[in-house]
Amino acid sequence: MTKLFVHAKLLIDGINDTPKFDQLISIEDDKIKAIEDYHEIQEDVIEVNTITPGFFNCHVHILYPVGFDSKKEFSLIEKIFYAQKHCKDYLQSGVTFIRVVGTEENYDLQIKEALQNDVIQGPHMYCAGKVICMTGG
Repeated sequence: MTKLFVHAKLLIDGINDTPKFDQLISIEDDKIKAIEDYHEIQEDVIEVNTITPGFFNCHVHILYPVGFDSKKEFSLIEKIFYAQKHCKDYLQSGVTFIRVVGTEENYDLQIKEALQNDVIQGPHMYCAGKVICMTGG
């Protein structure tokens, strides 16, 4: 069993209208077990300024770099590397859930499966699957 203790100087829990100050968060086996007013304990404590709930990004193109030239053709391996990079970048920026708005060949569903099987790390995903759009669209 792994235990982790975090002292949040500011905690925005997404439930209450006002933030909480000086909270002790107890985590066991990757699950939050308790949140209480901060008090000294005989364990190592991670000090953080602010904790918030994870953020959602509801319009994601997972396979391509941001601002790409639409005339460039990407190989499948390039798309895979961009998808892996985006997944890592989302987590590091606090995004814990993304909605992928479609990919060719259901690649987004395959990326989601890789995440679920711990092949790569990234946020939870809601996937559209194969794109259907108008010509030139």
